[in-house]
Amino acid sequence: MSSLAPASTGLVFCSLLYRPDLVTESYVIDKFKKKFELGFRFYHSFCPMMEYYSKEMGEPLSRLWLVSRDTCERENLVDYKHWAHEWEQSTLQEEERRLVNCDVGLILPDQMLLATGKPYSHRVYLKDGVYGELTYTCHDGDYQCLPWTYPDYKNDEVIQFFNVMRGFLVEGRTII
Repeated sequence: MSSLAPASTGLVFCSLLYRPDLVTESYVIDKFKKKFELGFRFYHSFCPMMEYYSKEMGEPLSRLWLVSRDTCERENLVDYKHWAHEWEQSTLQEEERRLVNCDVGLILPDQMLLATGKPYSHRVYLKDGVYGELTYTCHDGDYQCLPWTYPDYKNDEVIQFFNVMRGFLVEGRTII
């Protein structure tokens, strides 16, 4: 018989797309830092969905990933999704165009989860309108993509970034 035990904690991350001509990088980072202690930032311009987001948000768009310094409980993912959604809504411009797109998730030793408000067959309902999407699983010490993993997260450098962040958790090191 298995015993019930608390799940491992994880690092919160935000994948951010924003209009650098209307929203500064400092604003984006400061907003994150009001909620989480900043542990790491990662710049990567690869975004195969850029055209999709540009239709709503306009151009140009910049991409930035931010990761918390401290770990948190998995149960908090729902609250973090609501925080991200409220942030996006606060940046709405004419015709409901966002200036910031904030995808929030958890980096965990065994998987990486994204929070979403959209149901789908591979997403598990958590509560309060939020679903968890399993984006990576861990196999032989590395994150692996799944058939539904977004193209943005299938890039080798992006996977490596998440593997490095995962390493901090597994090794118990602090992100400086």
